[in-house]
Amino acid sequence: MSRRVCVTVAALAVALVHAAAVRTQTQPPEYAVIDLGPLEPAALNDSRQVAIQRRLEPTSTGTFIGQPVAGLWEAGSFREFAVPAGYARASGAAVNNIGHLAGTATPPLHAFLWNSQFAPADLGVLPNAAWSEAHGVNNRLQVVGGSGAGVLGRGGWSKAVLWQYGTITNLGPGGSGWGMATAINEFGDIVGWAQITPDASGHAFLWRGGTMTDLGSLRGGAWSTSTAHDINDFRQVVGESVASDGRFHGFSWQNDVMSDLGLLPGSVGSTAYAVNVSGRVVGMSVLALDMCPPGDGCTRAVMWRDGMIADLNTLIPGDSGWILNSATDINGQGEIVGKGFLNGEPRYFMLVAATPPPLARSRPATADDCKNGRWTTFNDPPFRNQGECVSFVRSKRG
Repeated sequence: MSRRVCVTVAALAVALVHAAAVRTQTQPPEYAVIDLGPLEPAALNDSRQVAIQRRLEPTSTGTFIGQPVAGLWEAGSFREFAVPAGYARASGAAVNNIGHLAGTATPPLHAFLWNSQFAPADLGVLPNAAWSEAHGVNNRLQVVGGSGAGVLGRGGWSKAVLWQYGTITNLGPGGSGWGMATAINEFGDIVGWAQITPDASGHAFLWRGGTMTDLGSLRGGAWSTSTAHDINDFRQVVGESVASDGRFHGFSWQNDVMSDLGLLPGSVGSTAYAVNVSGRVVGMSVLALDMCPPGDGCTRAVMWRDGMIADLNTLIPGDSGWILNSATDINGQGEIVGKGFLNGEPRYFMLVAATPPPLARSRPATADDCKNGRWTTFNDPPFRNQGECVSFVRSKRG
């Protein structure tokens, strides 16, 4: 009996998850979906310019593989930026509101900044380092990322870095600790992850005014990993952390308080990738394996707003053919980019505000309708009842 009940509950849970991913036609969609095709977005600015990091290409076996590419998608077209001389490939990572693209070229691995005229500039590496990579850029052309040598875990090292005014600054951590900066806001506040605890687990950090602050973790204690992915201009930081259940949950940190953003029903984990100036957070929620149908990605793109989590699949037209798996960035207008499946094929998307449907209007009157007492006379403006057969008389006063 217990086995039968468990199967029934699991089946019901699967049905609920799929029902949540399909919007009923009585609910107007909040977003329209723009197909970015095989171009994988890394970031989105307020002008709907999308930084592209990879392009899906089909293989001989019928699968797809992502090839690094650097460029900007805008208004339905993609401009691929030139790979810097001496390098084989390049990948975009972030774009500011001026159209400057931060990314990485390889081999060797070096951080680059492409200006608004698409010219690349090598940002360089730390002393004694062999590589660097860029992850964020603001409108002041401050770029953040990491620089180091070797491979982490195999004797290599990495430090979080800031590039500005033609120089590179080591943000730490000090000693043998490793770190990486992931995002920067317009005030120069920087977030990322770093080994700044004795147990060697990485923690999210905030670097501000020359000081690196450990943001802690949801669970606390030893071996409680956390990572910061983004920060807005109100110093709201988002990322992921080991929670009390031992799984990763998306978090929001602000004013020295880290809050668990929670999961979708039937999920076992979540990640928060980006936050906009309004405090809207996007990311993904990871489905339990028994709730994961084959070929649908096993995750759902989500948005947290006003203390609630929403499956983005419930905010798009129900007949779109899309399954939205992950949301990677959100701009100031609330537009979102991410990845998913379109009719079973891996694709990438942008969500923009849906155009509201036109108001229903009754059939306009014709001359033949204005007979047999159908006229209506108003003796006092304002004139109303437009679309009907009317006349009006206005008396001159005074």
